[in-house]
Amino acid sequence: MTLASSGGARRPRQRRSAITRDRVAQVALGLFNAQGYTPVTTNAIAEACGISTGSLYYHFRHREDVLWYLFQRVEARVRGLFIDSPFKDTGLALLRRQLVAVAEILTEYRFFFPDQTAILRRDERVAAAFLGLQTDVVGAMRGQLAGWLRPAHQGDRLVPPDAEGLARALWLMMTNWVTYLHSRGESVETAAVAGAVPVALALLDPYIPL
Repeated sequence: MTLASSGGARRPRQRRSAITRDRVAQVALGLFNAQGYTPVTTNAIAEACGISTGSLYYHFRHREDVLWYLFQRVEARVRGLFIDSPFKDTGLALLRRQLVAVAEILTEYRFFFPDQTAILRRDERVAAAFLGLQTDVVGAMRGQLAGWLRPAHQGDRLVPPDAEGLARALWLMMTNWVTYLHSRGESVETAAVAGAVPVALALLDPYIPL
């Protein structure tokens, strides 16, 4: 067998492995969303996938590896919205589109946010990545806001916007909205999560140019 044919034989196995890995992660995501992250075991994931636990371990040795795989997908999508935005809008229109897209991601991975504190305490790898994502997205929003917000009138004074504080508030509002919906016993659907967007943007009202 030549080196070229050997390489050609390996590639299909690698593709099949990637497809199976994605399928396992997607099934696990459904279980996490339905039951919460903590109650779901690797045995439950394997059973839902229709594979043996040994086959599951070939792709994910621990439940935490599944979590890491899913979080990397979240991180890539959120970074793509703010660090290298695909949208051509500017100002408020751009920010609104970004936050609506974030709401869609929050809905798709809704298990993470109600359990966020416990997950981050237990998983240092996810905690470090989450902190990095938070820092970078808040920084990106701060830069956007600083470019178009204007001072607000307070009596006879003009108060400049605190772009850093407002960016942090937007992040906190969006990432805690799923928990808010859970506390009210409301269904975590895309429209309900998107309800965070106008509430978050209302924080900017005093500073939006007329």
